[in-house]
Amino acid sequence: MSRTHEPNEVADPAALRELARTLQQQPHYQVLMDAVPGPAMVLGDARRIVLANRRLLDLVGARTVVDVVGKRPGEAFGCRHAVAGEGCGLNWGCWHCSASRLLAAVERGAACPHCGCGRLGVLADGSLKTAEFEFVLTRDRFADHDLIVVTMRDLAGEARSSQLERVFFHDILNVAARVSCLSEAVAEDAPDDEQTREQLDLLQWSAHQLVEELRFHRSLAQAERGELEPDVGPVDTRELLQRVVALYQRPDLAASCSVHAVPGRSYTVETDAVLLSRILGNLIKNAVEATSAGGRVEVTATCKRRTVLFAVHSPMPLPSPVQAGVFTRSFSTKGESGRGLGTYSAKLLGEEYLGGSVWFETDETQGTTFFVGLPLDDTVRRASARRARERRR
Repeated sequence: MSRTHEPNEVADPAALRELARTLQQQPHYQVLMDAVPGPAMVLGDARRIVLANRRLLDLVGARTVVDVVGKRPGEAFGCRHAVAGEGCGLNWGCWHCSASRLLAAVERGAACPHCGCGRLGVLADGSLKTAEFEFVLTRDRFADHDLIVVTMRDLAGEARSSQLERVFFHDILNVAARVSCLSEAVAEDAPDDEQTREQLDLLQWSAHQLVEELRFHRSLAQAERGELEPDVGPVDTRELLQRVVALYQRPDLAASCSVHAVPGRSYTVETDAVLLSRILGNLIKNAVEATSAGGRVEVTATCKRRTVLFAVHSPMPLPSPVQAGVFTRSFSTKGESGRGLGTYSAKLLGEEYLGGSVWFETDETQGTTFFVGLPLDDTVRRASARRARERRR
């Protein structure tokens, strides 16, 4: 049977030990290895380890680098195929090993750094555990030796968090949707007096907002992982503005200031209506919270040079210290009381997923305006298709 990923089996043990000693005496090499946040190793002839950092030694249960010098990665990690068979890279199981395939690609001349993800069996405390890593490999030349530098990043925590996050949003959205449906059913049979009607209207609005807030956070999480797919279609700007602004014209929400959609022409833009509504909603919410009593927040939509320009204006200027942190994750214009997601999410979703531009202008006399510029054509659809192709590769 052909061994697609078989390493060169010829390696001089004495030469490997000498190379390992020489590398350990190079201060820059060891410093760089120890600066890597995850496990890292340097492979010499026949994929034999000649240098490793402390994190890799801890991972495989080795006390010093001498314990792993001369071993192939699978042998150092305790891979069952390497331990029970002829060695790392020489068994049928190596055909399915992501690390072996990545090493073979680099040996054949793949462009570096060469990256990939895969599972790896690690023998720890007498038991074999499966861990998922991201590998980054690059070539180096040292003292007439061809080396491969391998760094690893443990993905187990990220994978668990991502899985728990998906389960959480799925379950909690189902509960919130049921609450929203129940609130509508109760409203249909409720007494038709003014106080009851106001309370039920507030209940229905709150249930709807709960669902929308959960969907927003799910979309933001997907966007940060690069998994969000915009649902692009024709959107009427006037209808969208009226719908979004109406959410902030309730007396209990905008008691201190008023929110208005300034009448203007209606334009049709190819975009994701839900994502755009959430972007404008967050910007309006920020403007309402920043505007003093009696102030007026205005939202407009105009068209210039084949670009639809949405603007959310507040009469309040942004202080200089705040301006520097706008669009930064976890930085809130409201200080410690905020979450720091409003302007950050607007920038991420508006530019990375809607193919537009998001920025602001502020002035002591004119106040602050946040802008969202979106192209009228199918830029978003083309960008979405490109990201899908990149993921398939």
